[in-house]
Amino acid sequence: MKEFLKKVINFKLAVIARLLILRHRPKVVMIVGTVGKSITRDMVYEALRDKFSVRKNFTRKNEARSILMTILGREIDE
Repeated sequence: MKEFLKKVINFKLAVIARLLILRHRPKVVMIVGTVGKSITRDMVYEALRDKFSVRKNFTRKNEARSILMTILGREIDE
C-alpha cells in the first residue's frame, strides 16, 4: 500500500510539473557526469541567480521526486 501511494503521489507531482513547464516554457540547464556535478551546479546557480529567476536541486539525489520538487519550487525534508 505504501509503494502504491508513493507511485500515485509521484504521478500527480509529475503531471503538475509538466503543466508548469508547458505553461512557463523555462530554459533548462542539466549538469551530468560522474564527477563534480554538485560544485558545478552550485557555481552555475550562483552565476545566474542575480540576472535570472533560477532554481536548483537542493538535494544530492537524482531521483524523480527531488527533480519534481525542484520544478515545483519546493525543498524536500528528508
